[in-house]
Amino acid sequence: MKKLMLAAATLALSAGMGYAAPVRIASEGAYPPYNIINSSGELDGLEVDVGNELCKRAGLECVWVKNDWDSILPNLTSSNFDAIMAGMSITDERRQEIDFSQNYFPPASSAYAALSADANVGEGGVVAAQTSTIQANHVASSGATLLEFATPDETVSAMRNGEADAVFADKDYLQPIVDESGGELSWAGEDVALGEGLGIGFRKSDTELKEKFNTAIDEMKADGSLNQLIVKWLGDDGMVFDADGNGILASEAKAAAAPLKSDGEPPKAEMEQPATGDAPATGDAPATGDASQTEGTAPGTEGTSTSGDSETPAPDAAPGAPAGSDTTSDAPAGSEAPADGADAADAQSAAGSADGADAESPANAEAATDADTATDTDTATEADTTADPDAADVDSPADASAETAPAS
Repeated sequence: MKKLMLAAATLALSAGMGYAAPVRIASEGAYPPYNIINSSGELDGLEVDVGNELCKRAGLECVWVKNDWDSILPNLTSSNFDAIMAGMSITDERRQEIDFSQNYFPPASSAYAALSADANVGEGGVVAAQTSTIQANHVASSGATLLEFATPDETVSAMRNGEADAVFADKDYLQPIVDESGGELSWAGEDVALGEGLGIGFRKSDTELKEKFNTAIDEMKADGSLNQLIVKWLGDDGMVFDADGNGILASEAKAAAAPLKSDGEPPKAEMEQPATGDAPATGDAPATGDASQTEGTAPGTEGTSTSGDSETPAPDAAPGAPAGSDTTSDAPAGSEAPADGADAADAQSAAGSADGADAESPANAEAATDADTATDTDTATEADTTADPDAADVDSPADASAETAPAS
């Protein structure tokens, strides 16, 4: 009787927590820059970087499991792994089958790529998309003929060989393919906003695990480290989170100083530099911690599970990779290297900026020491004016932390 009671208690406990250490996270490894297979044969990419950091913050031991896209949902519900991070958009249709964390990547545009900018992507056209995606659903409802393929690579091949008029996918995925085509490929039609962003998929019973990840995502959004990892892999064209948790282009976020500080508030405007050109001091260099690597094979899945090194960016840095951070992890082929995150901090300085040094508007009347300098500083020219050494070289910021140190 005691054994039966113990078994019943164990079953009741496991019903509320369907996972066990280590937590197994599945990804496809075929959708750069979100998930790839690196030169060492391991899962890598934006989602692996983010997932490793989330596990570290949640105090969880995690391993990575490679699984093909078309069987990833059934294998989750069958308990072959515990979570999905595979470029999966949050949709109401998927919520009927699984549960999601809050988004770790904001809603982004999907786009059509084709051999010609005037390709027919509407009624009468033929458009390729990956099976069981929000892009495939959109094409099916658009009036175009849908050609579905198991992998994103196959969708691009179908467009290139004339089997389809265009391919429809996340623009972040198609961007490097179009850019590196040498003019062979063009954008066609209009970009389309779909879904609620990317979320981690869980079994509906794993509420405790979901909440652990949600708490860690909140932390990464608040201290700006999530934005930094996005920029690391997608550059300034990637979508990051603004102070209200909405999506904004990284380039616009830098210009507006939108990334969040560790206290949850937008950073104070660093454009309020003194006229002397002295750059404000920045925060401490980021701490770097190595996550343990664990290999294992999840039942019913392909390949081995791995966990890569985890980077913890500085809490109060701009969304680009901060000084001292390690951004040298394997980057997927064909992607754009992210732009340096340091340039934006000084780009909008007030007095003492490059614009302020214009010969027609000297910023410091006392700088005009040459005997031939006009008495009216409003008409002094650069040739006749000696710059104040304290205000000089605004194009070379004094802040050493702004020196920059990949993309998929």
